[in-house]
Amino acid sequence: MSLLSPKIKNPALVGFISAGVLAVVIFVGYFWFSHPKFASADELLVAIIGQGIKIGSGVQITASYIPSTPACASTYAASPSWTKTVTGTIVRDIAGAYNATVTKDIFCDNTNCILYTSGATPSTTVCIATDANVYANILWSKTDVTSQTWADSNFSISGGDIGGTHGSPLTVGNGNQDVASKNWLARDYTSASGTFNAMDACKALGAGWRLPNILELDSIRDQGAYVLFVTPASRLPNILFYGSYWSSSENNGTYSWYLNFMGGTVVDANKNTSDYVRCVRGAM
Repeated sequence: MSLLSPKIKNPALVGFISAGVLAVVIFVGYFWFSHPKFASADELLVAIIGQGIKIGSGVQITASYIPSTPACASTYAASPSWTKTVTGTIVRDIAGAYNATVTKDIFCDNTNCILYTSGATPSTTVCIATDANVYANILWSKTDVTSQTWADSNFSISGGDIGGTHGSPLTVGNGNQDVASKNWLARDYTSASGTFNAMDACKALGAGWRLPNILELDSIRDQGAYVLFVTPASRLPNILFYGSYWSSSENNGTYSWYLNFMGGTVVDANKNTSDYVRCVRGAM
C-alpha cells in the first residue's frame, strides 16, 4: 500500500513525490547517525532547520542547534605530563575552620603544579577552573619569580585597586594571625601600571597569572611534615625554608601580609620591603 494518497493518478507526479520523500528520509537518517549528540527527534529537527532549510514564509533560519559543553575558562595542558612529586601533604582546609585539614597530593609538570585529591590522578589536560579535584582551583608556578617589593610607595589600596575583602572571622598561619576584613589587591588594578611590583611580576608570566592572597598562600602550608629551621613549611617544590613570600593582602597603608615558610607564620611587612614571590593562576 502506497504512502501516497490514492487520489494522485499522475504516475510522473507520484514518482517525483516518492523520490522526494526518499531523499528526505536518507538525509534525515544520515544527519542523525552523523550527529549522535542529539537525544531526540525534536532536537534533530531544529538542527536540520538550522542548517538553512527554507520554511514556507521564505525566511531562512541560519542558527543551528548544536548542543555543546561550555568551554573551560582556564584549561591547562601539562608539559609534557603530570608527575606526582608529593604524596599526602596535609594542608589547611580553606573552606573550613582554621584548624580543619585536608590531605592532597602534589602533581607538577616542567613549570607548574597543582594540589590534587589524594589518590586521584589528573588527566594531561585539566580545567583548573572547574575540576573539583584541583585544590582551590589554583595552578601554582613551580618556581619563584625574582624578589620584589609589594609596592613602589606606601598607601592603602582603594576603589578599583581592591580585588576583594577577606571574610570574618579569618586567621592564618601557625601563629593564628587575624586577617579578617582585610583587602587584597586586584590583578587588574586601576592605579598606574608599575605601582604594585610583586603583582606585576606575576602578571608578566602571562594571562591570568597573579599574586595569591594570604588565604591562598596559607593553603600550601603543610601542617606537620616540615622541620623547623631545616625544611620549609610547604611541600610545594622550590619553596625556600627561610623564605618570606608576599601575598596580595594588605594590612594597612604601610604594611602587607607575607607568609614565612621557616615556621609557617604570617607577618606584616613594610610594602617597600623586598620579599619572595610565588605566582598562581585561576580561582579568586
